[in-house]
Amino acid sequence: ATIAPRIFGGTLATADAVWDQLIELVPKDDEFRQDFERFEEPKAPRARWLLRELEVQRWKQLHPGKTPQLQPIVDPDKVNLEHILPKKPDASWNDVLNKDPDLLFEYRDRIGNLCLLDKPSNKKEASKSYAHKRASYEDSDLVLTREVSTSFPQWDRSAIDERQKKFAGLAISAWPR
Repeated sequence: ATIAPRIFGGTLATADAVWDQLIELVPKDDEFRQDFERFEEPKAPRARWLLRELEVQRWKQLHPGKTPQLQPIVDPDKVNLEHILPKKPDASWNDVLNKDPDLLFEYRDRIGNLCLLDKPSNKKEASKSYAHKRASYEDSDLVLTREVSTSFPQWDRSAIDERQKKFAGLAISAWPR
């Protein structure tokens, strides 16, 4: 709010001058990483956008110098937001939730608990067990979704935390200071 009048008044006349003022408002990488490691996104469109950007960043890491094909992941008619630990888990999740009763409430909307999944698979998986969902993740064309199946034999608080830490590193690369 203090910068806008200075732009309008001509005191800040170049993009570099404005950026020099704004950079102080942008968190440093360590602060950003710590915040992102706890980040939750309850709004599906924003969560899809974040996961799409992280997917692109991960793809670029695996394929340096190549341009990703974005069409499938930007179309909400083709790709849905999947809660790995579902919003409404069925009885197959009872063991996990009995061991950690606060898990669903505290981690349901954490970005580490979310992935992008093609629409037909997402509808089919719904509230099923992680063991059941894992096969669909393994077949995904999306790198981050496929990595869920290969990196995490079980889905619990520690898996979500670990995945979210990986996402924080990707986020720093995707949105450098």
